[in-house]
Amino acid sequence: MVKTEYQAIKERIADEVVAASNRSGYNVTKEEAAASISFAEKYSDISSTIAMKLAKAHSKAPSDIGNEIIRNTKAISSVERVSFENGFINFHLERNIFFSGVLDEVTKRGWADEKGAKRAKVIAEYPSINPAHPLHIGHVRSALLGDSISNILETTGYEVEREDYIDDLGLQAAEALWGVMNMERIGITFNPSKKYDHMLGEIYVTVNQKIKADQSVMDEVKKTSELMEQSGTYESKLLQDMVESFLKAEYDTLFKMGIFHNVMVWESAILANKLLEKAIENLDKEHITERPKEGKYAGCIIIDIKKLKGAPESMTGLQETTKVLVRSNGTPGYFSKDLAFHMWKFGLIRTQMRFKKFIEQPNGSPVYSTAKDGEPMEFGGAETAINPIDSRQSYEQDLVGLIIGNMAKKARFVHIPYGTVDLEGGVLSGRKGSWIGFTADDLISEAVAKARELVSPRDEISEKERERIADAVAMAAIRFEFLKISYEKKIVFSWERALNFEGNSGPYCQYMYTRANRIVASVKEAPIIAENYKISDTEFDLIKKIAAYWEQVSKASEEMKPHILAAYLNELCALFGKFYEAKQVSKADTAEERRARLGIVIAFREVAGLIMDLLGIKRLEAM
Repeated sequence: MVKTEYQAIKERIADEVVAASNRSGYNVTKEEAAASISFAEKYSDISSTIAMKLAKAHSKAPSDIGNEIIRNTKAISSVERVSFENGFINFHLERNIFFSGVLDEVTKRGWADEKGAKRAKVIAEYPSINPAHPLHIGHVRSALLGDSISNILETTGYEVEREDYIDDLGLQAAEALWGVMNMERIGITFNPSKKYDHMLGEIYVTVNQKIKADQSVMDEVKKTSELMEQSGTYESKLLQDMVESFLKAEYDTLFKMGIFHNVMVWESAILANKLLEKAIENLDKEHITERPKEGKYAGCIIIDIKKLKGAPESMTGLQETTKVLVRSNGTPGYFSKDLAFHMWKFGLIRTQMRFKKFIEQPNGSPVYSTAKDGEPMEFGGAETAINPIDSRQSYEQDLVGLIIGNMAKKARFVHIPYGTVDLEGGVLSGRKGSWIGFTADDLISEAVAKARELVSPRDEISEKERERIADAVAMAAIRFEFLKISYEKKIVFSWERALNFEGNSGPYCQYMYTRANRIVASVKEAPIIAENYKISDTEFDLIKKIAAYWEQVSKASEEMKPHILAAYLNELCALFGKFYEAKQVSKADTAEERRARLGIVIAFREVAGLIMDLLGIKRLEAM
């Protein structure tokens, strides 16, 4: 893997920290030295905490050890001098040489060189909502997390398969189907002008109200559920049409958010391909399942969680530690089908499901779907599976991961347990219909309306271009506001924050990128960093932040946390704002100054653009 300028200099400094420490009589490993080094906020450019670490082990003052190591430090390429202050060994860089390397790196190598060799395959599943109501803003969080994590993993070398799970055989689907079959009875008229997923959602909510008022409706729904699972019935054919129409409407919303997939796996395909039976066979072989002949679970297929290797106390200490996979009447639970699906994801179930093209996406790639009349394709078989799912489902997700881990040591199951998106009406519920007025489409429409008010009409751009800019600003506002918060935390969405052009928002970052782009377009010269150009502290603070880009991308990839990049992008833009105010390219006194500052602007633009791409924020050449 190609080293960045920052990684290369850190490595040189770490090597010399080890050598100088050994010369001073201290035993320091390369790993310890590397872990002690970071960009410094004060006193220097790069600092090491190794003196403080050694002081504890040798009962000496950090200053004594630090100065001793400094006396034994030899010249390091790109380091001008070394000093000690407040417990840190400080390395002061030769600014012009360092920045020349950074500028060359971000403008000439291209990001592809940084990816290195391809890594293992990852399956990311999102948003996987039930085909009974439209995406609400809670689902937006799942979709944006899944999409941005996939972007980040791909950029760091992973092969990512983006999947969407379609629960077309659940109770919610049966309730929606019964409602479609009985629209006149429940008082709903088909409206072809209404978005299909919204109309289906209204039908679903109304059916639930009918069930509460008349229990016989549930009996009819259960009968519908039985018939829709039987091949060739009227109900099964209508279900297929209903779900396909729903998905096309749902994907229209996802496309607006810039979210695309590779494949959709339907629950009906899991049953048709007997994944559940094969899953049970594999679990039996691993002695994970049990079949009690008496007692509460007589006739069931169960898993005793206490007997699983590595089961945490949070699971084994519960009053109920038995998980039923198949009930005594032979019906599987939702968990068992989900487990079978994940076993397929990891290649633990060997079966050739068939797929065919469902629709062509706006990004030019097709999304495939499981289908009886399809062809075998190479989907599934990953080493890592990622699920961004509401933290309220953590127990089931953790249990899936535990069982998979008992079957395959190398399999890595990652649950991204995101916090809820709170609204004035409380926690969202699809069954109660509290999402009405708070769907993803409502969020997007309001964002676009507000953005169009902010993007004023100008003579130099057409109305069509103004609308395009406003649409991009709207989605930047939504994406950044959702992604800047660590996924474990709850979100209370704020328009004031999301559309703030002063800082810590998607539109703010877009504006700073656009400002840099305008500067580059206006200067018809090549950037040059002359040896005698004096780089100021304001400039070098920005340069150091630019140089740390790959470290931040790598960290976000390892931890699967997009908010790391959102924070980095905001800090980068804030430093660029300070640079712009203090060192404007157009106000440079000499050509040398102008071309040096231009190089800083170009480096900022390239790195900011990369991070925006990973977060799904559109670059705007003009605003």
